[in-house]
Amino acid sequence: MNSTTEETIDRSRAYHGAMPADDDEEKAARRFYGLPVTKQLVYYPYKADTKPINVDSYHEVQSYSGNYGPKGKLIYWYIFEVSLVNGNTIRINDSFLNEMQKPSFLADMQNEANGEEAAD
Repeated sequence: MNSTTEETIDRSRAYHGAMPADDDEEKAARRFYGLPVTKQLVYYPYKADTKPINVDSYHEVQSYSGNYGPKGKLIYWYIFEVSLVNGNTIRINDSFLNEMQKPSFLADMQNEANGEEAAD
């Protein structure tokens, strides 16, 4: 996370999940949260055989920080409230939403369920 980026985004604003992020603040928010800038954001329901659902909008509802790791590095994580195009609303950790954007997400989840290491 970069303090310059943090100062340029409105962390209380709802951002859209459409492709691509269409203004500088949208792009800055996606970069800040580690989300892709050039593609539609998606959410995968719990059932592995279901197709992803497009994200209509998302906004931060909680943030946490703590010192973790061998050097006590300060780490931030966020909880989003995500509105989906099907009308449902969910809450999700930023890291998991970020993982869902990877092309290998379903394969990684299947490998994890089978006790194998996920591909990076």
